[in-house]
Amino acid sequence: MIKVLNNLMLLEIFAFALGALIGLLSFSKILDYMLNNYKSITMAFLVGLMLGTLKIPYQKIICSLDSILITITFAIFGFTLVFVLERMLEK
Repeated sequence: MIKVLNNLMLLEIFAFALGALIGLLSFSKILDYMLNNYKSITMAFLVGLMLGTLKIPYQKIICSLDSILITITFAIFGFTLVFVLERMLEK
């Protein structure tokens, strides 16, 4: 894609953009359907997906006890922030 952008190959750029748009719209419709009909399973899957993808950055960050404590602190902060925002938006 970088080569295509550098050479301004408009047909390929248009095809990529159209595919991205179709993919985003269809994924959002599928996700909306799944959340409306199977909320707990879908949320469990999404949380598992997010936690699973943290493995690689986590392995690169963790080098000492200090970075473990910083990582845990930010994880707790992020969880708390999402929890509070979700509670506020429910009201």
